[in-house]
Amino acid sequence: MAYWNAYTPTNRVILAGGPLEEIGEDLTVIGTVTYAKAGVLVAYNTSDDDVIVCAYNGKPIGVLGWERSNTLTRPSTITTAYAAGDRAFVHEAPGIVVRGWLGAKTTSAITKGDKLYTDDNGMVCNDTSGTSFVGIALESIASTGAGSTARVKFLYMGAGE
Repeated sequence: MAYWNAYTPTNRVILAGGPLEEIGEDLTVIGTVTYAKAGVLVAYNTSDDDVIVCAYNGKPIGVLGWERSNTLTRPSTITTAYAAGDRAFVHEAPGIVVRGWLGAKTTSAITKGDKLYTDDNGMVCNDTSGTSFVGIALESIASTGAGSTARVKFLYMGAGE
């Protein structure tokens, strides 16, 4: 079901993807969790069952979810960070459309079709000096402040690079 073309619903991270949005796993969120909000990119940590928010030019394995996460441990809204030790569903399929977070390295207004790269704190940016390409913008955004959201189609998760 593709919501993103008509409007951006509130309290949803996955905006389109059909059966692809079901691909993923429940993992434990650890590390500095200030930015561990639904929609940020996450990377494997040293333990098989743990994820941390992805760093600039990092190798993400997926997107921190909300809808499929356990209702007992997920935050009350998608803009609230998970707590350290919470279990969260990580969407790992390429091709899903999500509400992604724009990071501080976003260099100018986002234009629909811009290539997006990993930024600090699991966010994305259009900084072309980035080397970890993850997707494209599906909407134009005039506000480039860190913490703005945009519809993003994730094309590639780079854990195997």
